[in-house]
Amino acid sequence: LVIPKSAITLIYGPSGCGKTSLLENIIGLSDDLQATFIADGRRSDLDNRLAFFFGRTYYVSQRISCPNVTISEFLNCDVKSGLVYSTLNDLQLCDPLDKTYVSKMIGENGSFLSGGELQRLNLAKALLSGSETLILDEPTSAVDTKSEARLLDILKNSNKTILMISHSDLFIKSVNNRYLISNGKI
Repeated sequence: LVIPKSAITLIYGPSGCGKTSLLENIIGLSDDLQATFIADGRRSDLDNRLAFFFGRTYYVSQRISCPNVTISEFLNCDVKSGLVYSTLNDLQLCDPLDKTYVSKMIGENGSFLSGGELQRLNLAKALLSGSETLILDEPTSAVDTKSEARLLDILKNSNKTILMISHSDLFIKSVNNRYLISNGKI
């Protein structure tokens, strides 16, 4: 498995085949695979993987847990920045002139938002985080196909290194660097 810089790498396969487990092993959240990891040309044990990814990576898991905060607090960045409103607009969350959107409460674990809105908001947070690497676990499972195509364009143009798990036919057909997991093998 090779993850090129500034490109999207896709891992796909049937439900329950170990995609999320592989992803968590790669970034060091788990260490139960028999594999050799090499990062920046150096062999990497668990401590080195954690150090390598810490501070440079934003992980968007399938389950988003958060307290009932405003969108501004959730994003945890300077919401006066034009980049914030531009990103929110690109992700079809709000009009760039609507300065009230960021004061909206999201509810415990995003309960005041639709599933698709919560996923897009979490992607906005990832894109605005300043991280050079994004790890995305099923980032479009709750959005419609039109939104999914738009999100793919945004991710392709982000110039970030992206490791993603998806079942999306659009992503499988559109991403060149992709790996199928089947019967426990890549």
